[in-house]
Amino acid sequence: MSQNIYEFSVEMMVKSTNSIIVILQKADSLKTENGMSDVEILQARLAPDMLPFVKQIQIVSDNLKGHVSKLAGIEAPVMEDTETTLAQLIQRLKTTVEFAQNVNASTLEQADERKILMPRFSDKTIKPNNFLRDFGIPNFYFHLVTAYGILRNLGFEIGKGDYIGEVQFDD
Repeated sequence: MSQNIYEFSVEMMVKSTNSIIVILQKADSLKTENGMSDVEILQARLAPDMLPFVKQIQIVSDNLKGHVSKLAGIEAPVMEDTETTLAQLIQRLKTTVEFAQNVNASTLEQADERKILMPRFSDKTIKPNNFLRDFGIPNFYFHLVTAYGILRNLGFEIGKGDYIGEVQFDD
């Protein structure tokens, strides 16, 4: 079971985080051409009641490191939410990916025996599979796709191929 948890959580979220890193690098290189500043991009929102772009990316980072640490039963690195540029957000995501990649599948061998504490839900606990299915993965992708949508809405030329990233074929 641990291999499935690892493949369909850690590896999947790392792959998607690497894709958003490439998208952010693209946006960073095109921002001047698009007449935008870091401040404008980081504060952009899809709707007035939604979190700004900077917070969406910070939450993607928090989700990846938080989910990995919960599944592995280890402490997640603390990252202050102080990023003010796209370059700083890119570095934060790279640091998060590095942390996640240092947790290997064998570290999650006992994951299915753990109970994950959910402080946001009156300190209820949840089994790892249920956590990933019902909250962890949907929440991660909600913030990832929202960040992608913000950049599209700002006029950056990114597409589904950028979002999906590299596909490993059998050939």
